[in-house]
Amino acid sequence: MIAGPAPSPIFPNVGSLTTEDEWKFVVSLGGGVKVRVGDHVILRGDFRDYMTTFPKRQLLPAAGNTARGIFQQFTALFGVSYCF
Repeated sequence: MIAGPAPSPIFPNVGSLTTEDEWKFVVSLGGGVKVRVGDHVILRGDFRDYMTTFPKRQLLPAAGNTARGIFQQFTALFGVSYCF
């Protein structure tokens, strides 16, 4: 349930959000490297790529625009672990 007025579009030339929910299948690919630094510390770096199809029910394109394609997000992750 939504309360209040509908939000104004941020980019009216591109499109606007609808009130529909939509579940999408996401593919995630990636890889990483772990390096032991000393006896008790591990450094880790990963790179992930998340891909999904365009959410046609959630985003309404502006007049003259099309709703198709793939959304893609590249994410770099870094971490440090302490081992006993």
